[in-house]
Amino acid sequence: MKALIVEHRGEAGALKDLPTPQPSEGEILVRVTAASVNPIDWKLRDRGDRPLPFVLGQDFAGVVSARGRNVSKYREGERVFGIARTHGAFAEYTIAFAENHAEPIAKIPDAIGDADAASLPTAGLTALAAIEWLDVKNGATFFVNGATGGVGSFA
Repeated sequence: MKALIVEHRGEAGALKDLPTPQPSEGEILVRVTAASVNPIDWKLRDRGDRPLPFVLGQDFAGVVSARGRNVSKYREGERVFGIARTHGAFAEYTIAFAENHAEPIAKIPDAIGDADAASLPTAGLTALAAIEWLDVKNGATFFVNGATGGVGSFA
């Protein structure tokens, strides 16, 4: 499979051929159909503490291609989206955890396209966490500074 690999800090990364990963227990293999770029991606590339080399990106949408043992929530052929921070999203395939609150995934509703779904996880969950932390009540008015960015537009 093709994947965007970071081998050295500060470099853009390179498109390389890698073996297609195989899901372990509690994991699913996803054929990536869309991935989004977030500021955290270049920050991890340039100065993160992840061991090198690694596949860049984390937000994805795609189709379940295989399931590891003890995965019953997702079926082969289902569309899913989420965060694949551990395995990276800028690749033809990624591994996602069926149950991991730090790297959540979910099924994509039929009315939502893959590109839209892939744009949601990091920015959308950050906006949701901020609104919950601020304890914003239904019907309340609040000011979003930076509303033209990803997090601000979701907020």
